Amino acid sequence: MSFLDRLADLWARFLAWLVGLRMDAAGSKKLPSADRDTLVVLLDEGRPGQRWLAAEALGESDPGRNGVDALAAALDSDDPLLRNEAGAALAQIGGRSARGVLIESAASGKPAIQAAVADALGHYPADDTVAAALEQLLESPDALVRQSAAEALARTGWPRERRSTDLRPAPASRLLTLLAEDTDPMVRRAAALALGRLGDPATREALHARQEDPDEDWRVREAAALAASRLPTVTPATLVVETPPESPEVESQAPPNQPEE
Repeated sequence: MSFLDRLADLWARFLAWLVGLRMDAAGSKKLPSADRDTLVVLLDEGRPGQRWLAAEALGESDPGRNGVDALAAALDSDDPLLRNEAGAALAQIGGRSARGVLIESAASGKPAIQAAVADALGHYPADDTVAAALEQLLESPDALVRQSAAEALARTGWPRERRSTDLRPAPASRLLTLLAEDTDPMVRRAAALALGRLGDPATREALHARQEDPDEDWRVREAAALAASRLPTVTPATLVVETPPESPEVESQAPPNQPEE
């Protein structure tokens, strides 16, 4: 790396620090327009390290529409680290605009983008929209997308029915299929962790089967054991035997005395 390149990297680090300092001093997450514009330029045109730092700094602030658009574009980068940084930044920003970018990108059809988006969605609270996007990504032909979606479900969980403590219908059957049949051990591992997070006691037997399979990858066996330990214990209902009411006592009648002869 040349001296000028190192100097540029130091400048990017200094700028990210300065942005955080200014926001702390102002007591607000809103970036001054000049700082935001500089970060957007670095995110678009900087060296890899500079772009990562720019994405991180934008995620820690209110970057405005320009910043959100720049992070959305970075999701399509050839750099996997930058894609993950951009997704994480959008998740950290939150809000309708950043969330909308992630949901829309989940349907992009590009596995590299979908994997980064799935990771990011795992940082949102479980709701119907996030759950639907992750459930769809479980069907991806790309192993990394399936893994990322299952790992996200293991973090975010599953939404509950409104005004109810019951879980909405969860993709347990799909996760069980991935656990049993997926050719990628990291997908099977992620599926096991997701099943543990969803907490359906009916999946205990399948998790135990993975845990006890000597031919299974050790990472999957460990994940299956951990997931099974997190499932709620079902207490068998106490068997109540109803006894018939006691019948009235019947006095035993002695045979009549024999008349004396």
